[in-house]
Order: sequence, then structure tokens, then C-alpha cells
Amino acid sequence: MTLNDGAFRPAERAALAAAGIEVGAAGSAAAGTARLLRIVLDGRTVACAEPPAFYRRLLEAFTRDAPGEGARAADVDRLRRGGDRRAARLALTAWRAMYLLGRDAGEVLLLDAGRSGRIVAVRPAAKVGPTGGTVPPSAGGTVPAPAGAGEGGLRFGADLEWLIVDAGGGIVPASLLFPEAGPIGTDRQVVRGRSGRAHRPIAELRPAPQDRADAVVREAASLFGQAIAVVRRRLRRPFAVRAGARPTGGLSLGTHLHVSGIRPEHRLLRALDRYVALPFFCLEDPAGRRRRPRYGGLGDVRLKAHGGFEYRTLPSLFVDPALLRAAFALAEAVVRSQAALPADPLPPAVVRGYYAGEDLVVCPEARAALRRLQAALRRRDGGIPEAPAEAGLRAIAVLQARMDAGWRWREADDVLAMWGGDPSGPWTGFAGVV
Repeated sequence: MTLNDGAFRPAERAALAAAGIEVGAAGSAAAGTARLLRIVLDGRTVACAEPPAFYRRLLEAFTRDAPGEGARAADVDRLRRGGDRRAARLALTAWRAMYLLGRDAGEVLLLDAGRSGRIVAVRPAAKVGPTGGTVPPSAGGTVPAPAGAGEGGLRFGADLEWLIVDAGGGIVPASLLFPEAGPIGTDRQVVRGRSGRAHRPIAELRPAPQDRADAVVREAASLFGQAIAVVRRRLRRPFAVRAGARPTGGLSLGTHLHVSGIRPEHRLLRALDRYVALPFFCLEDPAGRRRRPRYGGLGDVRLKAHGGFEYRTLPSLFVDPALLRAAFALAEAVVRSQAALPADPLPPAVVRGYYAGEDLVVCPEARAALRRLQAALRRRDGGIPEAPAEAGLRAIAVLQARMDAGWRWREADDVLAMWGGDPSGPWTGFAGVV
């Protein structure tokens, strides 16, 4: 085994660096004191060569019977909850490098240096079985099993984040107005004000799971109207609502799409990245791109207690009800037809452009993706039912029209205007907006 095997091409190195992943060499200065880990990911197991106790926990974090992507998300969360944040960060760095380079399996050489490790190489490897023995790779490489719907069928849900600001632009902590749990609540992130008091600044809506994504959006609109009524009643002073990616105060917001009844394997995550995340990149306010790479990365996924997963890449699309509806329609169309969609990874130049905010690189790829999905939905590829296919086609038309017009949302705007609301006038809620 030589360290030169699996060395990065310049475009790959640039893509990883733009995504916030440190790339180094085993012979760098850090190598003198940092341990070099050989981490093998085969979709089910991670193995470290001769790991001491600390790194054995890293190995055990991935030793599950679930698909590698889901196990990665669940077990990284478990490591964090257990206080082993170092192992969690190293595990996540290895997986992110593999995913962003378009690999489904292989081995990662990782220096235990810096905050989250430093990638030395990513290369093909023999599979590692549960006992630690090797299994020869298949002739075509290691590919995850096709994703399939569970016995309960597909279900969709969401966590939707937004901020309340006062007339001076200061954040009104959501925890002053809403409980943490429940359909109308707050995100768990805590910040401390000048007084030292802890608050949860981000408001969060949690519509109940539904069989169709458009039903999730309708319930989200209803919850949003109820939440605004609470703000009006309790705040009793002028306010505005902000959404997007990073509208104010350095806080990042997201639209977290929940899906159950299907596994979050690489094929599905790549489809969501290509057909959903890239088009919305072309409509976002460039000021919000500071959210990346810490938040909103490609393939950002977590397993949920309900047995499904949440796709966390999109910003908060409360900026416009039409965009919120389009995002959920696109996501459902992709989930239902992804088995028939091309699953090729994004080129390294597009990955770099996504994190670096390069419209001239990303948006042509996004336009081509929408045309490809449009053709697939018109043919009903993958056996997608008529209703979600038609909803997906309407969503594509909305996004294409806005991209052609050069339209972008403005993170500094009060989104209530887009929803037809006026906090200073009679409140009627958002019935009929979506």
C-alpha cells in the first residue's frame, strides 16, 4: 500500500477544500505528531488499522447492519450525544470526502489533525466484513443496494425554520413566544444575550407527516398563520419575519425535508442534490451563501426517530410560498422516480462551484438537471403516479421561469409580504396562499 495511490486530481482537491475539508499529505508537518488512520468504508462497516481504544470507537460507530449512509448519520449523532465529538467529526469527514468525490465505497487515509482531520487519499478498497476479514470487491465496484419503499409506503414531513425581528432589525427570540416542542416550536440552538440569559432564537414549524408533499406544505402554511397570530398577540409591537439561508445575526436557517419509507442511499442523495439543491442555489441571495460549508452542504442527511431521514441541504424557503411548494413537489417527484433517474455524481468543478458560490459553473448544470427531470416526469419514468408527476412539472416551470428572469430572493426582506400578510393590519392567516 503506497500513500501515492488515491492522490487527488487538482479539481478534486479544490472541491474538497471548498467544502471545508482539509486536504494534506502524510509527509506534511502535521504528520510528525498526528496519527495516520486508514478508514475503510464498504457501505456497512468502517475499519481502522490497529486502532487503540479511541479509534476503536470510531470503528464501532459504523458497524451496523443498516446501509452505510444511514448508519453514518445515525452513529455520528450517537457519538455526539455520548460526548465523543472528536470521533464523530473524523467519521463525518471520511464519509463526506467519499461522498463528494462520487465514491460509494473505498478507503480513506485521514490524518488525525486539526479540528476534523485532514484527508490524505481516497481510493478503492476491498470490502471489510463484520469480522474484519476482507471480501473481494465486485467486478463493477461496490454499489449500495437499490433504495426501495418500505411496507408503510412513502411519507413526507418537514422542519421549517424562520426568524422574528423587531423594527430595529434585532432578533426576537422564538423561545419568548413558543415552546420548544410541538408543531409550532423552536429549534434547539441556544444563544446567550448580553444579559447572559440563554434563548432559542429560531422558530420552527413541524407539520405532521403526510402521504403527499403538497399536503405538508398546506399544513405548514396553516401553522405559519397560527404562529404569526401568536406573535401579534404576545409581542404587541412591530415585527418582521426573515427566512432564507443566513438572513441576520449570523444564524443559519434551513428547510429540512423529511422522508420515510425509503433509505437515504447515495443514489437518492445525489438525485436530491442535482435536481433539487442545484436549482435553488441559482435563486438564492448571494449574501446567504455564508451558510456553507458548515450548513447546507451537499448530501446533508440525518436519520430520524420515525425511521426515515431528513435532507438538510436547502435553506429556509419561507422566503416565498411558491418556492416552498416547488421544493416539496420536486423532492417528492425525485424520491418517487429516482430509480429511473441518472445517478451520476456531480463533477468536482460543480461541487466546488456550489460551495464557492459560482453561478456560471453551477447554474448550467442546474438547468440541464431540470430539463432531464422534466423529460422523465413527462414519460412517467419509474412508475411515478400522475399527481406527483404533474406537481413536479409545475414546480420545474416555476423554477425555470425565475431562473430565466434572473430572479433571486432578498434575505433582508420581510417574507410576510410574499405570503400576503401585513402584521400591522387585520390578520386573516394564510389560507389559500399555497
